[in-house]
Order: sequence, then C-alpha cells, then structure tokens
Amino acid sequence: MLALLRTFSWQELRHHPWRSAAAVVAVMLGVALAFAVQLINSSALDEFAQAVRSVNGHDFDELAGAIEFARANGDGPVMIIADTVKGKGVDFMENDPAWHYGGLGGELLAKARASLERMA
Repeated sequence: MLALLRTFSWQELRHHPWRSAAAVVAVMLGVALAFAVQLINSSALDEFAQAVRSVNGHDFDELAGAIEFARANGDGPVMIIADTVKGKGVDFMENDPAWHYGGLGGELLAKARASLERMA
C-alpha cells in the first residue's frame, strides 16, 4: 500500500508540480487561518472574563464591591451576575418557584415577616 502511494504521489508531483505546491500552500493557509481564529476567540474570552463579576446576590458587601468594580472599569461594559435564591430567608418560600410570581396576604404575610425577622 505504501509503495503504491509513493508511486502515485511521485508521479503526481512530477507531472503536476504546481498543483502539488498549491495543495501544500492551501493546507498551510488553512492551518494559519485556524490558528488566527483560535487566537482571536481566546483574546475575546479573556476580555469578557475580565469584565464579569459573579457574586452572592444576598451579600450586600459583595454586591457593593461588584458595583465599585463596574464604576472603576471606566468606559467598557461590565456584567455583574448576582446569584440569588427565590424567597431567601422565608422558610416556606425559599427555592419554591411558585412564590416567584405569587402574592402574599394576611396570615402568610405575617408568617413571612416572622421568618425574615428570625433571620436578621
């Protein structure tokens, strides 16, 4: 198999040297293009990572630090990701998506306030 490949490759190179050279140049350009795209993507991801802050959305000091970072960053965009828990601090509401859009009234409101006061 290897002898067959050498025979035909040698014959192809001998009869069509410019076609073989063009194929080699095309492969080289493809590799260079792939490297350039990877370099650009890597640079963009690094820039994005420098402008993103992920904080505990229930920690006011962390939130204040992220806001100060955003103000100090100048004219570039900044993203603050505040990780929060729905209903945090209210025992019967915490992590229950139904309360994300539901309302409170009467006895449930008093129970929620009491739960928050115990947390403070």
